[in-house]
Amino acid sequence: MGYKRFHYTHWGRNSTFKIILLHGIGESSNIWFQLAPLLANKYEVIALDLRGHGGTPWDTEGDYSLNSYIDDIQLIISHWNHPTVMIGHGIGSEILIKVSENFSSLVKSNFILMNLKSAENNKSLIENLSVISNELEQNIYEENFRLWSKIYKDLTWATSSGRISKCDPKVLDVISKDKSIDISKEIRSKTFHIKLSDLNLRIQNSDFNSDDYRTKLSFINQKWYHISHPKILSEHILKKMTKINLT
Repeated sequence: MGYKRFHYTHWGRNSTFKIILLHGIGESSNIWFQLAPLLANKYEVIALDLRGHGGTPWDTEGDYSLNSYIDDIQLIISHWNHPTVMIGHGIGSEILIKVSENFSSLVKSNFILMNLKSAENNKSLIENLSVISNELEQNIYEENFRLWSKIYKDLTWATSSGRISKCDPKVLDVISKDKSIDISKEIRSKTFHIKLSDLNLRIQNSDFNSDDYRTKLSFINQKWYHISHPKILSEHILKKMTKINLT
């Protein structure tokens, strides 16, 4: 069951429980580099690279089904045998829902970061960033553009024909055919669903189909708000965590 070797990034000291961060499809633990240190001021934090992503090996048989991801995380949690809080978005949210059901004694709480809904745009972060990659470089002196330029480079390799995703190309092919979980219907007593509106942030015009690259970037800022607004999100999560039983 599951992989036996995973790449992960660790912040903070050993604590009574671990916070595990689970990224979305085509991403890696790098997307948590803004949020994790803020959570690590109080808790031990671990951001995992899912199989086929980041520094975790690609599957030789191209097995990237949802059940395989779930098996992987269950293997890790059972091996650590430590009280856990999981935070995820995208497929990371789908994984943690099932893992928490099977390991209810170890998983003390979950935080699901609900993505901005868009019927017109369900592409991965890499696919969206690639559309405005030139503008990211041209406006590198602006903090927001500099942030997303770094994320884009962290998640891709530079090649003679342009930048390509570091994840196994088969990842996107398989997951598009997989049956995903309807997160909105998966309400659990230990699970917090966090929406952009919960953070009291002003929701701006964010039509990715706009010809204006700044409006496109606004869409990315709001859909992946755990990257663009880490301080506000960390404060929200830490406040919630004071209200749950972590023993």
